[in-house]
Amino acid sequence: MASLDSKHMSLWNQVCVTDPNSTKKVNQRGGFTAIDQMSQVQKATEVFGPCGTGWGYSYTLIFPANDTIIADVELWHGSREQTVRQCGQKSLGTGRVDEDAAKKAVTDGVTKCLSLLGFNADVFLGKFDDNKYIQQVTKEFAPKVPEISKTLVTELHELVAEFNDADDQAQVDILITKSKALAVKLEPYAEQTNELRRAYSGAKQRVINNDDSKPQPT
Repeated sequence: MASLDSKHMSLWNQVCVTDPNSTKKVNQRGGFTAIDQMSQVQKATEVFGPCGTGWGYSYTLIFPANDTIIADVELWHGSREQTVRQCGQKSLGTGRVDEDAAKKAVTDGVTKCLSLLGFNADVFLGKFDDNKYIQQVTKEFAPKVPEISKTLVTELHELVAEFNDADDQAQVDILITKSKALAVKLEPYAEQTNELRRAYSGAKQRVINNDDSKPQPT
């Protein structure tokens, strides 16, 4: 039974977690989390293939007598026979008509169809109301910093040692020029970048202290 459940949940588990950077809080209708549509299109393309080839949708617009527009959306994935169907609805607006109402209704319908497959399930399950959950998934989607090489670490430590030994401005100036190329290599590594900055700051302060301790001309 466990393997069967795993098979049935395979797609859901692949698409259920949402990148917080693809959402925004909307302070309307009691407040809710809106999902960026293009992020959904991108994810569907990643999983199924290009729209129109691996997945797609068709819709029919319905105009009820209540100043709204309904999009009856049928979404297929994998093959044209595998479909889900949902309705999206938007207000036409009062006074000035919302010219994008039809597009918004279709988008709403597509989002609802994708939700039935598990897309952005964490949003629809209310997990984005939990700040701890948002912090957790933010870390998951954060760019992964590559592991620093031993060669780069050695180069850093050698330069830090030189900064620690420097006691006059001429030496520090030479090391600053020398450190520029290394600083570029260290940009992805905050800890090592800060280590280099501390070594420079220490050398700079030492030079200032040495100058202050020199006898002043009378």
